Amino acid sequence: MLKTKIKKGILFGVIGLLLIFSFPLNTYASDITRDGVVNLINTEREVRGINTLTFNSRLQTAAQWKADDMIQKDYWEHFHNGKSPWDWIKEAGYDYIDAGENLAIDFTELEPMHQAWMNSPTHRDNIVNYKYKEVGVGIAKGDFEGHQTIIVVQMFGNPVPSQVAQKEERNKASASFTPIPTEKQFTAQADENLSKKETAKAENKPQGSYIQRSLSFIKNSLAYIFNGYKTNVQKGYAQFRSIILRNYSASANN
Repeated sequence: MLKTKIKKGILFGVIGLLLIFSFPLNTYASDITRDGVVNLINTEREVRGINTLTFNSRLQTAAQWKADDMIQKDYWEHFHNGKSPWDWIKEAGYDYIDAGENLAIDFTELEPMHQAWMNSPTHRDNIVNYKYKEVGVGIAKGDFEGHQTIIVVQMFGNPVPSQVAQKEERNKASASFTPIPTEKQFTAQADENLSKKETAKAENKPQGSYIQRSLSFIKNSLAYIFNGYKTNVQKGYAQFRSIILRNYSASANN
């Protein structure tokens, strides 16, 4: 009876151990993929209110070239034989204003690798740099210095605006730009405003008081009367002179 209980206890213990070790301790761990790497980057950026990154095929090409080269040549460093990360990016045809690179090695799960980057100030600065707009991820698996491993390369970029985008921006700026008047335009505008002011002043000019209008009327009336009187006197004088002259002639003839 005792032996039976012991056997059962051992059996249950073995089954328990098998169950424990048959499942990963970290149920949240996942395989390393490009989408997974970028999703974790963008999660960090969203939490901080920074623009999310989009895939760029040329940055992706540069990152994959670099990852494959490190596996093939057994090195793990940003600069190798005088070649920098920026050289890889330029060779892929990516024109940039700002660019950065993160490297990881010997990780088999996504989350621990990402956390290692976030624990490093320089790597974290690349992940949450507000200047970057695009990203590429290279993943290479193979033998590295005698053991199988995974190398991951992140390449970040802030691209130079294309000529089409620059032209569109200039057109937008031109559409919203109000030209400054030239000297001639300004002078003409000032003359026009002055003319309007003078016209308004003339229209609003007071016509004089009642006394002034009355005096003017009296003056005009007296002038009219005087001129009429003068004219009548002249006419009377002419008629009188004509009569005198006629009489004088008759008398001479007699």
